[in-house]
Amino acid sequence: EAAKLLLAYPVPRTFWREAVYSTRKPVLYAVRPTFAGQAGNFAANAANGQVAIFEKAGHALFVDEPERFNRTVEDFLGRKVWPGLVPAAAAAPPPMVSAPPVKAKPSSASDAGRPAR
Repeated sequence: EAAKLLLAYPVPRTFWREAVYSTRKPVLYAVRPTFAGQAGNFAANAANGQVAIFEKAGHALFVDEPERFNRTVEDFLGRKVWPGLVPAAAAAPPPMVSAPPVKAKPSSASDAGRPAR
């Protein structure tokens, strides 16, 4: 039942894009390779953002690459959210990923009621 409700969420994709790009808060965009194009757009358009692409992960980044996920989040929090309050990650910070921006496709009428994938 919960999955059906998520799929029926009535907010169009453009809402989330506008929300992310308009925030002044730091945003960590951690994704699997399938979403590298979105990550590239995010990196090009979000001034206070950080992108991490988890090459070996599937759906659950924190399960598939737990050590790297934890380091990435700790590093992000320590640098962007609570500088000085969050201890630096034990290992070097995760490499920043530069994915080329991908031109967004215009939304179609069929996208209006579907959440972004």
